[in-house]
Amino acid sequence: MSYPNSPGFKGGTAGTGALAASNYAPQVKGRRAQVLAGLEAGPATAEEVGERVGLHWYLTRPRLSELKALGLVTETGGRGRGALGGEVNVWRLTTATERSQFAAAVAAESLKEPTP
Repeated sequence: MSYPNSPGFKGGTAGTGALAASNYAPQVKGRRAQVLAGLEAGPATAEEVGERVGLHWYLTRPRLSELKALGLVTETGGRGRGALGGEVNVWRLTTATERSQFAAAVAAESLKEPTP
């Protein structure tokens, strides 16, 4: 499986990133569910989601990126203060309409002819 269905990593397939992603893959589904549950209370930064569900932000941030790639969450356009002091995205769950539009766009993209 490839990203976003499994954890992403940088570098080649023989590197430590690939091994770490492979080892972490069994936990990803549960972590994503926790992150989604954290956003049910309303929009939040990765740090705030982590506080809501008892996870460190370094575990919630990549799950938010994966969930965005799957069309389940989106950025609000707002900014919050991150754990390291910088500005970070505020996230929210997508609406049923947004998820439907996302699925339609993915389906349309899959029907396109590949460009040479």
